[in-house]
Amino acid sequence: MNPISIAFYSPVRGSGVSTLLTHIFEIAPELIAGKTVLLDCDLEFPTISAFFKTNLIREKTTKVFQPLLNRSHCIICKSCAKACAFGAIQVFQNMSYVRFEPALCRACGACIHTCQYNALTESAYEIATWRHLDAGERREILEGDLWADDFFYTRALQASRDFIQEQELILIDARGGMDFISLEAMHHANLLVLVIDVTLFSPEPYRQIFKNLLAHGKKLVVVVNRSGIVPEPLRQLCVELSLPIAGCLPFNQGIPRNAVLGELMTSGKTLTKDIFSNILRNLLLNAGHRTFLPV
Repeated sequence: MNPISIAFYSPVRGSGVSTLLTHIFEIAPELIAGKTVLLDCDLEFPTISAFFKTNLIREKTTKVFQPLLNRSHCIICKSCAKACAFGAIQVFQNMSYVRFEPALCRACGACIHTCQYNALTESAYEIATWRHLDAGERREILEGDLWADDFFYTRALQASRDFIQEQELILIDARGGMDFISLEAMHHANLLVLVIDVTLFSPEPYRQIFKNLLAHGKKLVVVVNRSGIVPEPLRQLCVELSLPIAGCLPFNQGIPRNAVLGELMTSGKTLTKDIFSNILRNLLLNAGHRTFLPV
């Protein structure tokens, strides 16, 4: 059975996606009968696991293969540098020297296949490490660290699917922003929860963002952050585009402070359950009945 996934996302970083998702993950066992897996797609600063007591289940390193130069076979012919479209190989013919820049290499293998003198061979290069964690109460967390640049983000993210193929429900903490990296994290999601920080909301830019996501076939639900009510311009936009609003999270400075202290928002537990229940109802409408919904 393919897993069902809900991606939590904001086009603007710092909008409270991880804060909301941390609290939803805390109360998930009360609403979900089966296992819930949280996939933290922020491979630069994975943070959610810090708020839970976890045990390591397994760890996996993701690798790509980059060229390794055998200088005793190299005749400084420049064929490898000409084959590289990314400028990762520089040849200084007057010095009889070849320099390789790993940060620029995209592991395409063109240089290796071009060399006629077997001067280049493949060498494994670690780009990311994934950790599969048990958070108790039928909850698991999958987080990782990306050691390479953003170009390899997609490859690193694909490796995470080896952990989650047999799971039932996946909550995705998608990286904020509108670049291809952010969109890749929620590409396979059955439902996309847009977390809107009202202090950063402007109707026209968000109208275009919503329309772009809808045009790509995404099923959207809106959660309002940093306000106890839905601002009228946002409400009108959601009505115009037929977007359901799952609820409002009245952000305050005590939420992240308490989280750092290991104390989640107990006073807002009912509110969090209401928001997650509304999200799950929309998931049922879009994905059909699954046995894990609800408890």
